[in-house]
Amino acid sequence: MMQTGVLLAGHGGQGVMFAGELLAKSGITRNLEVAFLPSYGPEMRGGTANCTVMLAEGELDCPLPDHPPAAIVLNAMSYERFQDAIAPNGLMIVNTSLVSERKWREDLKVIALPLNDLAVKLGSERVLNLIALGAYLGATKLLTLDDVMTTMEGLVSERHKHLLPLNRDALKIGFDAAEKEKA
Repeated sequence: MMQTGVLLAGHGGQGVMFAGELLAKSGITRNLEVAFLPSYGPEMRGGTANCTVMLAEGELDCPLPDHPPAAIVLNAMSYERFQDAIAPNGLMIVNTSLVSERKWREDLKVIALPLNDLAVKLGSERVLNLIALGAYLGATKLLTLDDVMTTMEGLVSERHKHLLPLNRDALKIGFDAAEKEKA
């Protein structure tokens, strides 16, 4: 039985909660058991925002592990706070646009991407969360890009539907970058 999860962390405004909710709802559409645990508080005013998404083929053992098997860290504060929380032999997606540290834990698979730079090159810094989520999906093969895009189409409001092609491109860039890391 598969059970996995990811901690997503950044600062308020980086789309951490949206990416977590998108992953959780995408898991539900694939008939997985899901727990989505957001952390609200000072992040509403620009501090650290984080959430954990757990997914399982069957009953979840624990909705919030002490050491998640993976983390997506979008800024330096989140890296400092959560790097040691990742389970041994886990996965870390790290945003090198905002995290200058380059000495990663040796027991982690690290996918280090300049997410802000990639997002700006794509046309909007606001999609860095989706590039990161795409990298997580590319590394884990947990869900397909089509699974996530189908869910996103139902999740975004009508006034944001015009952004769906950009969002798909962002997910694909992250997914492809993770694929290159494996090679």
